[in-house]
Amino acid sequence: RATNLVAAGGCTDCPAGHFCPPQSTQPSPCAPGTFTASEEQSICQYCPAGQYQNASGATECKTCDAGHYCAAGASAPLPCPAGTRTNRSLDLMKSVDDCIVCA
Repeated sequence: RATNLVAAGGCTDCPAGHFCPPQSTQPSPCAPGTFTASEEQSICQYCPAGQYQNASGATECKTCDAGHYCAAGASAPLPCPAGTRTNRSLDLMKSVDDCIVCA
């Protein structure tokens, strides 16, 4: 996926956990909150809601911690904000809207 090279030997592989946009000459690690599970990807995917990734260069996302929520693209599990509490009826909280307002 590299261009502007003088020889085919100058091409480098694009490993999982990295992305290689067109015309790039080096792989770039996926940012926290994103991942690539396979090689030769031109973009990183956001972690789905209910998961997070706090490291760069990831090949998968982690399940959100109990008592926290993880929106799509989360780089860390977040606690419910002040005035709300964890929704214990949910196995996985995917957004701040899953938090229950305190009465």
